[in-house]
Amino acid sequence: MTGEQGNPGYLRGRAEAPPRSLIAAVRMGRMRHYYHIAGLLLGLAFTAFAELTITGLDADSVTWTNSVSNATCRVTMASTVTSSWDAITLVTNMTTANITQTNAAAFFRVEWINPPDVVRTNLEDHVFWMSSMPIDLNGDGATDVTLRHENFVTPDGSSYSDFIYAKAYCVCLTPFPTGRPIRMDVTPDSWVDASQYGGKILGERKSLLGPWAYGPWAGVTNANLPVQFVSSNAIYLGWVNMTPSTNGTLWDVHSGAYRPAPETMLNAGE
Repeated sequence: MTGEQGNPGYLRGRAEAPPRSLIAAVRMGRMRHYYHIAGLLLGLAFTAFAELTITGLDADSVTWTNSVSNATCRVTMASTVTSSWDAITLVTNMTTANITQTNAAAFFRVEWINPPDVVRTNLEDHVFWMSSMPIDLNGDGATDVTLRHENFVTPDGSSYSDFIYAKAYCVCLTPFPTGRPIRMDVTPDSWVDASQYGGKILGERKSLLGPWAYGPWAGVTNANLPVQFVSSNAIYLGWVNMTPSTNGTLWDVHSGAYRPAPETMLNAGE
């Protein structure tokens, strides 16, 4: 999880992966004294499920944002980040809650407890020679990801290359193993804009039916491509499970999935 010190009067952090939580710390009446400590603890202690952001914390309330308006959130409090967390309140379709006043240092956590289930799509298709494969992850009839093959051969046959491209709003070119969290912040990997021109190269090979020995998917047998796509002006996270092939199908595509909540984490391949 990452934390960021905001203007005097509030502290904010970004959510990443389970457990589903976001933390801020304050000593009532002396908030500024604890900002630096809270930021360090945010960076070391807990992670979160959704892209929640704590935007305000004072003696009476904690305030946050959530990309999903009807989320049910639970606010908990602890004396230290390693001690037990006590529930304060449970709220639905709200982004603020009253908190207990205390003169001691206290940590507050906001948890999104009812995220929507991941929606999976069975694809079982292939990227064939000099063709494209459009993929609709959310079933709205629009293409969210396109996989495409191109071939280059010099006139004298001295140079040969096959390329597989991925086109989407954004992709993470690093192949993700099943179970690895996909989130808006994928550091040390990075999202890249794959919406321009033909997209981004995933793999390259130098001979017909040879191994895919070049590019970010070089040597991969089976993995997941993390993707971002836009629907109704919101960004969604998903994945496509694929196997680079050494037969005539070129690139085998098995399944895909997305989380039907904007900017919300899910695990690759699950």
